[in-house]
Amino acid sequence: MRLSDSVSRKHRCCTHLYIIDIGTSCFNKRGLSYQRTIRNMTVPSQTTISIIFLGLCAVLTHAQIRFEGRCPKLPVIKDFAFDRYLGRWFDQEKYFVAYQTVGRCWSGTYIKDKNSGKISVRLDFRDVVLNRPNVITVDVFRKKPDEEPSRLTYTIPNVPLYEDNYEVLATDYKSWTIEYACVEKGLLGHTRIVWILTRSPHPPYEVIREAKVALIHLGIDLEYLEKSDTSCY
Repeated sequence: MRLSDSVSRKHRCCTHLYIIDIGTSCFNKRGLSYQRTIRNMTVPSQTTISIIFLGLCAVLTHAQIRFEGRCPKLPVIKDFAFDRYLGRWFDQEKYFVAYQTVGRCWSGTYIKDKNSGKISVRLDFRDVVLNRPNVITVDVFRKKPDEEPSRLTYTIPNVPLYEDNYEVLATDYKSWTIEYACVEKGLLGHTRIVWILTRSPHPPYEVIREAKVALIHLGIDLEYLEKSDTSCY
């Protein structure tokens, strides 16, 4: 079940909330004066961006695509090789993701620290308000690396007591991957996010087709996939 009308209304409202958070407002008849304000703004620090990102994740989660019942049980990739997964992945198609509406041309680069072995993900995107590149870095780890090696948890540096989960459903490591998150909402059912990401910023159609075939085999509906903005890669 898709609450498309409800999501659309919340989407517009929450995008406006984000714009207010970073110190600007929506453009209207006084747009010229607002543009002057934007040009003179101080670019937010990494910590500020992280806090804004956390607020978006918390506030906008309710605006995701909602389904009835509990999250489906999907198989774990038992032989998931994290070292092969490292590197950059470009966002190509996804279910509606409310917090990602603040930017375009998203990509995630998985980086392993040579000394500690810890893994982080550098999220790059272009701000839709200031049209400037932004970066958010999150730390990623596995709670059950032996039993569930493809199920991941991330935390945001400088934002204590926050963590969230997602997983890699399928990947060929060299060209495409599918990442997935599902959150149960009790009597309200559950929400899902699906991302198709690729190694190339502009992959051939065959790569996207392979990823979609994998989704079909997993029983994931393709109907809700939307093409991502890749114009600035």
